[in-house]
Amino acid sequence: MIDPVNANVNGVLDTKSYSDFINRSWMLRTVGCGHSESAWRDMVSNLRLV
Repeated sequence: MIDPVNANVNGVLDTKSYSDFINRSWMLRTVGCGHSESAWRDMVSNLRLV
């Protein structure tokens, strides 16, 4: 995930420590985090149709 506020200050290739979440321009995210199982089922179903 890109933090737009920090990215405007530090750029997207920010090299701060992984533990400095508040000041880093980006954070690693797990795929699926924040979405329900039904939302993922709908997305995968639509991808299969295409």
